[in-house]
Amino acid sequence: MFIGNPKGFKTNHAFKVGTVRVVVDRGTLASDVIHIKEITIDAPDIIYEKGKGGSNFDVIQKNVAEAANDKGKTEKSETDADKGEGPKLVIDNLYIRNAKVAFSASFLGGKVIPIPMPDIHLKDIGKEKKGASPADVAKKVIDKLTGSITGAVAGINMDAIKKQTEAITEGAKGALEDVTKGIKGLFGK
Repeated sequence: MFIGNPKGFKTNHAFKVGTVRVVVDRGTLASDVIHIKEITIDAPDIIYEKGKGGSNFDVIQKNVAEAANDKGKTEKSETDADKGEGPKLVIDNLYIRNAKVAFSASFLGGKVIPIPMPDIHLKDIGKEKKGASPADVAKKVIDKLTGSITGAVAGINMDAIKKQTEAITEGAKGALEDVTKGIKGLFGK
């Protein structure tokens, strides 16, 4: 599973994961509401990138919300038979565990800083409404994920990181100038 970054962001991706485990009640696979007992997303690689107009997750969250709202408008105007939409979902437990989360900002030029994030556990998705559309499930997961990441990022001292980045950059420029002078001195130029 892979979610790339929206246009304008410098890091490789927003979310990727190699292992997703799903436990389904097989008796509901042919019904209008599929009952999923558990979804476990293990060790996702998440990059939260802050840009000029917000974060990559803000843009993704907005896109998912728009897709869910558009689907909601369509659902009100068409019957299930007319639109050919698939079944709804009820998910008892959805876990996101052992996430590897990193932060990036435009001043880091695509570099990332690892940040800790607690595991996520969502319960009873779609249960109240007798099923949720896949778009609604995605919105709920993205909203929770974004909230958790935003909370973790809030603990980062951006000014200190920016100053450290600038100091490293200035140090590298100074070292490069010294090397350049040394090489010119070797050749008498």
